[in-house]
Amino acid sequence: NMINKTGNGLNIIVSGEFGRIFASKYATKIDNLDTLIVINGGIRKGNMVDDLSIYDLKGKQFIFLDDSFFKGRTRNRIAYELEKNGAKLTHTYVAYDGCIDKQFNVHSLFRYYDNEVI
Repeated sequence: NMINKTGNGLNIIVSGEFGRIFASKYATKIDNLDTLIVINGGIRKGNMVDDLSIYDLKGKQFIFLDDSFFKGRTRNRIAYELEKNGAKLTHTYVAYDGCIDKQFNVHSLFRYYDNEVI
């Protein structure tokens, strides 16, 4: 699934059930949305990323939205596939970051290791 308007707005990629829900509830509410790509889920479990070569992505910069971030497997695979198709993943935004090491360009509403109670 892809929404593509013309212009230099925001380019977002999402995956799985979270991505489908995000697209159905919020895609029409983002004023400056240019591109929204919803790809398959299960990438962290080994599923291949949907074929992105069907889209014209050259020169576009994307953000990845997801519910959680732990090891970065989904993000890394999506970044790789975008780069293969001439685009770049610039930032990842998640609700929950449970990664032990703070990752560059991963932004979260809650980061477990910044709020750990000892």
